[in-house]
Amino acid sequence: MILIVCPQMAIFGRANGLMTVLRHGNFYQLIKLSLWAVLAVAGWIVWEQLVWAMPMLPNKAPDHGFYAFARSALMAVIGLAFVIGVAARAESPKAGNALSARQWCAVLISFLMLAIFVAIFLQSPSAFNALSLEDGSVEWASALLPIAASLLLAWRGAALFMERHGEGKGVPIVVFLLLSAAVLFVLGMEEISWMQRVFRIATPEALKSNIQGEINFHNFATNQIGAAHKIIGFVVLILLPFLYIVLPERLSLAGLANLMPSRAVALVSAPLAAFNYNGWDSLLFQATTYLTLGIVICLAYLAWRARRRAEAMFCILLAVTIAGAQGLFLALGNRFVRIWDVTEYKELFIALGLFVWAVETFKRLGDAVPRSAAALSRSVEA
Repeated sequence: MILIVCPQMAIFGRANGLMTVLRHGNFYQLIKLSLWAVLAVAGWIVWEQLVWAMPMLPNKAPDHGFYAFARSALMAVIGLAFVIGVAARAESPKAGNALSARQWCAVLISFLMLAIFVAIFLQSPSAFNALSLEDGSVEWASALLPIAASLLLAWRGAALFMERHGEGKGVPIVVFLLLSAAVLFVLGMEEISWMQRVFRIATPEALKSNIQGEINFHNFATNQIGAAHKIIGFVVLILLPFLYIVLPERLSLAGLANLMPSRAVALVSAPLAAFNYNGWDSLLFQATTYLTLGIVICLAYLAWRARRRAEAMFCILLAVTIAGAQGLFLALGNRFVRIWDVTEYKELFIALGLFVWAVETFKRLGDAVPRSAAALSRSVEA
């Protein structure tokens, strides 16, 4: 997803708008701060691999020794310092308009899901495990939400094409929507092995060597592809909306605003940061958790400054709940039936965030082309 989003920032940008952003000295300071943070974490990972042969993507129960606590505390400091540094260097961070009723509904549903899942784990780890099994409700939701999102984006892309193809306008947006739809469709179908078990399809010989022995590709490198999926999900759904809020000029380049995930998407997706256990020893996953906590707290501050007290208090409650849930999973990890059960729930919140982003994008672009549906309907009838 991020591989599609980033090029669009260049494609859609006007030269003068980009130069306006680049003229801000604080923008350069932000880039410098980001590079230092990335280099520090990368150097740390390399040092651990060279000295102690610690894997970058472990798949085991977390360590509980002094060094494990110390490195986690230091990563928390780095993550929170990065968020504070970014916000402090922003020219004029804005919290935007108040959340709409629909956005509040999505945010509250996500929060309730987080609370319910934690309660299920505390009450019955076996039930927590059952929900996350193959063909369970969590897996099917993780598949159907991206597929539904892909259909929305494909519909909007086709509608825009029918509306504007004669004018030669909007081609980059149409391409972006159709590519995003394809990526989300593949993501959803991979989650359920392209419905192999539903239709009882035999696995081709070429695919039998993956871990599950099913019709999917991500299980040829489960840890690597799974980690990329989760980290990119964090970047697109949580970090990108935050940077859009705090960067100078809010990156108001032509065509970008209607495609950017909103802070509602960030709040809906934020619970994904609480579901870590077997990969917790990875500094990358710890970074996503601490950065998410810092971002949610920063959003609380911006909402409070904008006199939106309810939103500010909710953000604080969300941050506390995420931190508490992650702490419980780490402290009570011996109760997991499978140590990777939590990763299935993390993927569910990524899927939910992508769906909410697709719905918002569908609506924003639909408001700009009110005749698109009629044009597409006439084309189909013809």
